[in-house]
Amino acid sequence: MESDISIEKFQTKSPPWVPSQDFIKTTNIAWLADQAGVISYEELHQWSVKSRETFWRLVIERLGIRFQKAFSRILDLSQLRPGI
Repeated sequence: MESDISIEKFQTKSPPWVPSQDFIKTTNIAWLADQAGVISYEELHQWSVKSRETFWRLVIERLGIRFQKAFSRILDLSQLRPGI
């Protein structure tokens, strides 16, 4: 049975909500970009891949994640084998 509902009725030419610059400045991703010293999402992504340990340390700090035991390192890539 074919539906009488047209998808065009639900499509809009602009997003229903666009955050203000003041709102964007309060987000976790804006805070992280500031900590990393970058100004775009693409730069933040590149930095997070290159600086994984710092990235995760900052994420844990910002989100207030608590662990039962203290850790000596946030990320240990010593056993990582290239290509796997």
